[in-house]
Amino acid sequence: MKSPHSRLRFLAAALALTGFAPAFWLPLRAENVAPNSAPGNLTLAASADADTDDSSSYLNAKDYTLHPTDVIDVDVTDDDHAKRELRIAEDGTVLLAYLDQPIKLSGLTVNQAIAKIEREYVGQKIFIKPQVSLMIAQYAERRITVNGQVNRPGWVEIPPEQEMTLVSVISAAGGPTRLTASSVTITRRMADGQTKVIHANLKAAMEDPRKDIPIEEGDSIYVPESMIGGVF
Repeated sequence: MKSPHSRLRFLAAALALTGFAPAFWLPLRAENVAPNSAPGNLTLAASADADTDDSSSYLNAKDYTLHPTDVIDVDVTDDDHAKRELRIAEDGTVLLAYLDQPIKLSGLTVNQAIAKIEREYVGQKIFIKPQVSLMIAQYAERRITVNGQVNRPGWVEIPPEQEMTLVSVISAAGGPTRLTASSVTITRRMADGQTKVIHANLKAAMEDPRKDIPIEEGDSIYVPESMIGGVF
């Protein structure tokens, strides 16, 4: 008769051939995170409450770019004192356990942030070979303002893990009205504090995806009324 361990090994081999691997066999540790993992490669961690709203669910999205006001869980394997839930400050920094100075994480992907934290701990001789995990506890709100001839003017929130284009933003704002002009204005605040005004042809972007343009967090879009009657 086969031992329980033999049966378990046989079951694991059989499941591997089907491409199925139970999640509890794959520890969520930094050493298992490929530095250049493919976009969309997400690892979900179980929530304590299955009915919890999506905005507060724990999601380890390795290719997500961290933003100010994101709330993150940072942990170091085998050191309970290093576990922290932190909100990234407006300047993009967080103060981690055992470090004297904050380090900047905004603008980095989750993978890059893990690697930076590990380098910092090793460089300051706090850990020899740390195994860091980082999860997104709460996403920062990323919004775009849309005013003028759309059916639902106001805020459009950029979903986590996604980027938006002019057409997708207008669609999220309820679509153009029958009085919408083809030319729209996008006002963008640049990193140096200057304001950039972009003129775009909404009708052309809707007809040809190649003419669609990316929209950034904080952009303000104005959709004017056509002076010669609606063009949609």
